[in-house]
Amino acid sequence: VEGLDFEGAAVPSRNGAGIRLERGSLHAVDCRFRHNEMGLLTNNDPTTRLAVTRCEFAYNQRPDGHNHNLYAGQIAELRATGCYFHHARSGHLLKSRAAVNRIVNNRLTDEPGGTASYELEFPNGGVAVVVGNIIEQGPGTGNPYLIRFGAEQLKWARNEIYLVHNTLVDGLASGGHFLGVIAGTAEVLAINNLLLGTGRIETAGSGRLLNNPVVDRDAFEQATPDDYRLRAQSPLIGRVATVPAIPGLDLALQAEYVHPRTIQPLPSIPHNPGAVQRVAPAPRP
Repeated sequence: VEGLDFEGAAVPSRNGAGIRLERGSLHAVDCRFRHNEMGLLTNNDPTTRLAVTRCEFAYNQRPDGHNHNLYAGQIAELRATGCYFHHARSGHLLKSRAAVNRIVNNRLTDEPGGTASYELEFPNGGVAVVVGNIIEQGPGTGNPYLIRFGAEQLKWARNEIYLVHNTLVDGLASGGHFLGVIAGTAEVLAINNLLLGTGRIETAGSGRLLNNPVVDRDAFEQATPDDYRLRAQSPLIGRVATVPAIPGLDLALQAEYVHPRTIQPLPSIPHNPGAVQRVAPAPRP
């Protein structure tokens, strides 16, 4: 499905979705899901696969206020690449119960006026590869976590989360949590992420946390409020740790998200922590 707008879906059960995936597999490309009760909703068929590429999910609102912009059930796989998730109401920007999740080069930012709960949630665990995303929790959130893993019980045989080269922004004035992981998760790896805010990473006592510098807004160029390019003379430039090789999983950052809904391949290997590898130009003397 390519190049379509899905707007205004509503049904008496309050689960009206731009697309409801009941069986088989779906790849949505360059589509927008806005002002539905639910943006995109799937079944719980363990053979179903869903991919969304360069899509926008925003302003999807159930009358009872508990919506999700994208909600994947207990399916085989979810892939989200180059998408823009924003402005949820009470629910999540992206919620997935899939066995395998590959969330790469997206922007998940609950901006002014948004009241999302989690920005990204994997309530039943599974394998979650989260690479090269800009994820920002807004001040109107009803939940202190940006990313949550396993909060509704681990249900898959393999439960692992890999958080690599993301820019994570905690906009909650009282301070939130960048990541929360339930006990029993087999592998937690957070490496080369940039953390803006007073939050922390909770791994339930296990996990490898490598080179995740905490910064303030002065670390970024800020030509616009959401400009997360490092300043030209930043001491963080070139400060990266080697990402461990995980059999069967690709954790390499090969591109970056460029707003709106564009994926730009990187000309070389990543040199900086965070999702944005472009660096602001040096100021003129």
